[in-house]
Amino acid sequence: LLPTEYPFVSLLRDSSPYIVNHRDSTIVYHIPGELISDAARINSVIDDIALTWLFGMRIVICVGCRNQVLTRLERKYGSSTNNGNDFGLSSKLGVRVTDTEKLRIIEEEAGFCRFEVERLLNRCLRHKGADCNVVSGAFVTAKEFGIVDGVDYLNAGYPVTLQTDRIAKFHSRNDVVLLTPLGFTKEGDAINIHSEAMAAFTAGALKASKL
Repeated sequence: LLPTEYPFVSLLRDSSPYIVNHRDSTIVYHIPGELISDAARINSVIDDIALTWLFGMRIVICVGCRNQVLTRLERKYGSSTNNGNDFGLSSKLGVRVTDTEKLRIIEEEAGFCRFEVERLLNRCLRHKGADCNVVSGAFVTAKEFGIVDGVDYLNAGYPVTLQTDRIAKFHSRNDVVLLTPLGFTKEGDAINIHSEAMAAFTAGALKASKL
C-alpha cells in the first residue's frame, strides 16, 4: 500500500480485515441499568453499537434495570445500607426474591430502560442514515427457580428457550433486537431474570461470535 499522510486512512486500512471478518456475525450486548442512568456514557456506548450495525453485524441488546429497581425500593423502604435490608437479594443465587410488588416495579423499570435504549439507538441510527428498526418482544420462555435451599424465589427464574427463528427473521431485515430482563412462562406469567444471565443465554442460543 502507498504511504499516506492522513492518519484516518491508515486506521481504516488496519481495521478493514476486522470489519470484513465480523460482517453478518451476531453480537450480543449487555447494558446494565447504571449505565443507562449515565447520560454521557450511554450516548457514547449507543454510538459504538450503531457503528457495529453499520459494519454489518447482527445485534441483540439485553437491557438491565437493577440500579433503577434498587433506587425505587430504597425510595420506598429506606436505604439498604442503613436498614440492613437487602430487599430479598439471595447471596446463594445472586437473584432477588421477586414477590408481586417487586415484579411490578421490575416491569415498570424494565419498560423505562427498554424505551430509553430504543429511543437513543433509533435516533443514533437515523442520524447515520441507517434504515432499520429496534424491535422488542416476548422472545424468551422462562421458568421459576421455585424453592432452593429453603428459599422460595417466587417470580424469579431463568431462561429456558429463545425464539431464535423470530430473531433471525428480524436480523434478515437488518433490525436490532432488544430484550429486557423479563421472560414469560408458558402460561404467560412474567419472570424476573438476571440480566447478565439473559445476555449469556441469548449469546449461546444464537451462537453469537461476541458477547
